[in-house]
Amino acid sequence: MIERGWQTPELQIELFDPVEPGRPYRVDYLWRVGDRLIIGEFDGFVKSEKAAEEGKLAKAQFDERQRESRLSLLDNCKIVRLCWDDLRDPTKLDRKLKVAGVPRAC
Repeated sequence: MIERGWQTPELQIELFDPVEPGRPYRVDYLWRVGDRLIIGEFDGFVKSEKAAEEGKLAKAQFDERQRESRLSLLDNCKIVRLCWDDLRDPTKLDRKLKVAGVPRAC
């Protein structure tokens, strides 16, 4: 992202669940753009593979959907999911970040 000229995000920032305010969620990337929050989440297969091996894939998927749903309830929040394919195809990464509203570095 930085090499391609996007604003440097804050990393591993704790945000609190708006439904259960004492419950923290750590997000991979966070951009603060005025009064908006843009959350970047990097998806890999390791967590899913481990959950599948342990017979807990459905629970892990449910928990992840709930987490994203709660984060999306934050005021002026947008979530963009990134994956390894985006890094292999930088034009796709650029499109995702642009559509999400991530600003270019000054």
